[in-house]
Amino acid sequence: MKKIAAPLTLALGATILLAGCASYEGVEPSVFAKSSCGVMGDLYALEEDSVVLLENLSEISDESITALTDQGTRTIEALTAAKTTVGQNQPAVKEGADITGYFNTYFDERIAAAEAAATVFEKASATEDINEFSDAAFNFLTGISDSEEFTFPFELIKNQKVVDAIDDEATCKDIVAVS
Repeated sequence: MKKIAAPLTLALGATILLAGCASYEGVEPSVFAKSSCGVMGDLYALEEDSVVLLENLSEISDESITALTDQGTRTIEALTAAKTTVGQNQPAVKEGADITGYFNTYFDERIAAAEAAATVFEKASATEDINEFSDAAFNFLTGISDSEEFTFPFELIKNQKVVDAIDDEATCKDIVAVS
């Protein structure tokens, strides 16, 4: 039996009939796999852009504050869009609502962390401490907090049809390992 092993990096369909004549609302597991891995790949690309932006940060200036604020806003928007996309592609399996819920929780926690970090970033923008400023910017741009741990939603998926679909989906290969 295959199962999700771990993440590899650093995040309204039709009713179908399943075996046993049970039907569940949602999309085929392959559609869910493609959409969930696709949005996570987009988020990873955005995080990479954020890291490059932070690596090139040499001073606190109006220009750097604007660039970082814009990138942080894009992060929150991307997390919100990812949540919507995954929510619209609930897998049509018994645990489909639970699986979508894992992703909703993950995205909600990251959005909340980014929004909280935005406040800290705004305060840090008034400082001359580049380390404090860049730490606050990192948390804002990634929706990741030093004090929070997020459960990678793929790790919670136990439904074998969904796990197999994730294993078969090419876009998932850089997102999650299935063993």
